[in-house]
Amino acid sequence: MSKRDVLLCAAAFVVFGPGALFAQNRFFIEDQTLKVGDTGVKILLKADTDSDRYGFAFALKYDPAVLEVKDVLVDPGVAAGADWSHGEVFNSPDGKLHWAVVPDLNPPIDKVIKAGTGLLFANIVVDVKATVATTTDVTPQDGLQPNDKPAGGWTNIMTFKGDSTVHPTLQKGKITIQTATTPPPAKPTGVVATGGDATVNVKWNANTEADLQGYNVYRDGAKANTTLVTGTTFDDPGRTNGQQYCYTVRAVNPGGESPDSDQSCATPAAAAGGGWKRCDANADGKIDLSDPVGMLHYLFVGDFTPACLGALNCDGKGKVDLTDAVFLLAFEFQGGEPPPAPFPACNTDLHVNLDGSGDACKYANASICQ
Repeated sequence: MSKRDVLLCAAAFVVFGPGALFAQNRFFIEDQTLKVGDTGVKILLKADTDSDRYGFAFALKYDPAVLEVKDVLVDPGVAAGADWSHGEVFNSPDGKLHWAVVPDLNPPIDKVIKAGTGLLFANIVVDVKATVATTTDVTPQDGLQPNDKPAGGWTNIMTFKGDSTVHPTLQKGKITIQTATTPPPAKPTGVVATGGDATVNVKWNANTEADLQGYNVYRDGAKANTTLVTGTTFDDPGRTNGQQYCYTVRAVNPGGESPDSDQSCATPAAAAGGGWKRCDANADGKIDLSDPVGMLHYLFVGDFTPACLGALNCDGKGKVDLTDAVFLLAFEFQGGEPPPAPFPACNTDLHVNLDGSGDACKYANASICQ
């Protein structure tokens, strides 16, 4: 093929040239998702071709209210160092462009576009002009009119050896414009951790984001909750008394987690005055007739279950029997000896079982011992 022949071929790109239509030859725009505010992003023009090609030309239309074309970049993978690449872009009054490429103008014309499918022919560089979410088509189309040459018309063609041209099938692409990514919420404020007996309670102020989904609570940098917290308080049981724990809170929405809140630390501890009194069989914090009656029901009726068996060991002799009830009645009504410690003050030395095993005995309401 002579240089003159190739130039004639290039000239044919801007008119409707003859040629057969082959289903296996195609120009198509790949569907893509862009975002409001994107600049310099690329829309991909791809092609299928059943033979090596000596050049191509394409023409597209688009909505200039949604996209503004800034440049056309021929992909070097199909036309590295093309000798001729030229076209026009009209962003107004209606969006349209055409472009033609000849890889090699110098004999022996050995730079060609190899046959293949899904070949990236060109990157259409655009800015997103839309300000709201929308969809738009970018469409390869024959017969588009240049603004300054209304008598002309552009076409989409591929050329191959012998100056022949093929009109490929044309497939539009859908470009989806999304709004910018939802920002994460602001960090929670007012975080306060308060230690209890083997537990810590964490509270904070509510966030005000309309799309707020909940909160995550972090203990010493590790997430403490297993499911998203939807309120503004979190209890963290199972902590070790006397050990400090530090907490931060992050708010969550579709955009992700907020930054950490300010940190708040607390040290759980046993409640002051916690424990049991000896002889307080019914664990009400008082020594009265109900206690020896409870002991008797435990020993002989079986309808009384003490919270702490050690508390029924009223005389401190290491077992629970009738002598404990008699001992307590003598103390209460006959001026007998007082029970041994822990009495009258509370103590945590007692255990659930008489042999000293089990958890330390404590009133459910620690204020009884205060």
